[in-house]
Amino acid sequence: RHACRAILFLLGFLWIPTSGMQAGLPQDGCIVVGNHLGVADILWMLYAYGPAFVAKEEVRGLPVVGPISDLLLKCIFVDRLAEQKGEGTGAAILRYFTAGQLGRRLCLFPEGTTSNGRQVINFRTGAFIADVPVIPHAIRCSFRQGWQFDPHYTAIQLPRYLLGLMSQPWNSMRVDRLEAIPPGPSPRERAEAARLAIAKALNVPLADASYKDKMAYEVSIGHKK
Repeated sequence: RHACRAILFLLGFLWIPTSGMQAGLPQDGCIVVGNHLGVADILWMLYAYGPAFVAKEEVRGLPVVGPISDLLLKCIFVDRLAEQKGEGTGAAILRYFTAGQLGRRLCLFPEGTTSNGRQVINFRTGAFIADVPVIPHAIRCSFRQGWQFDPHYTAIQLPRYLLGLMSQPWNSMRVDRLEAIPPGPSPRERAEAARLAIAKALNVPLADASYKDKMAYEVSIGHKK
């Protein structure tokens, strides 16, 4: 966990202000979620909570990151195409908790992709199926347009993104822990409650867009095939 904070420091995130009480958070049997902006929020979650992660299957095949995710972090890998067969994120999370994995928090980003922080896109409901508390986090990265590198990981190659972060003296990120959403309501209701709470804390609008819309955009600009 301290290594993750050291990496954040090297990437220019020298100070990361936070708000909300961490002391009252469950030590196990809960899910921490947040809006997803880039590499820094993943590293912060690892530093703050040391959780297991839900990640897309493609991550397993990445050099360095793949073995770390699989062997060290014990990630739950999800094939996005498996959603159609009922074996997607929700099923994987249920297996995680029903198998007695209550000694560690679970973290995921319900948007399913990164954004530019100007809105909160639709949440996938799989994160909210398990009958455990969900703790939302509002994450923001600020920068001066035209003067600083944009710390949001949107349509940019990873090496260029990391180089951009390290090319300036500092980067800014803030994390606000929000009120826990208890078990009880339907997964869709809990997903919308978390999404609305994060958008309100960030003072940004809700956007009727999804992971598929983001992928279509990246294909349209030639970022992905």
